Amino acid sequence: MIDNLIGGIARQLHERFGETYTIYQDQIPQGFREPCFFLMMIGTSVSPIPNGRYAGKYALDVHYFPKRKGKHGELFSMSEQLMDLLECVTLLDGTKSRGFNLHSEVADNVLHVLAEYEIRWADSVPQDMMEQVDVTTNTQKGERNGSKGKN
Repeated sequence: MIDNLIGGIARQLHERFGETYTIYQDQIPQGFREPCFFLMMIGTSVSPIPNGRYAGKYALDVHYFPKRKGKHGELFSMSEQLMDLLECVTLLDGTKSRGFNLHSEVADNVLHVLAEYEIRWADSVPQDMMEQVDVTTNTQKGERNGSKGKN
């Protein structure tokens, strides 16, 4: 599911910003060229829900390295664009996920835009469901409201 989310975000970044910006997903190589993006998963949790389904929460940090250092106007402009893009992401499988808790900060001349996503999916192995259940109930003669009466 993580690859589905990160791949979807990378595709949307490429569609919006084109070939001018390199998008790194696993690691940033030494001597990388700016401007570029780096997508980093910073936290995950998965919880089972009924009927063989799961709910996953994913926290992501999109780093933006600007071409020119010290241009805070460029960073804040990019922050608005990224938060708009991350608000609704189309995953690689075509499903959509809405980002929440979006916020940004600048540290060491790098923009960090953080977002969280909750994604639900079904287990790939179908669960066996009961086809038919027979229930037989008996009552004792003279029983009222769960207590025995005298005959």
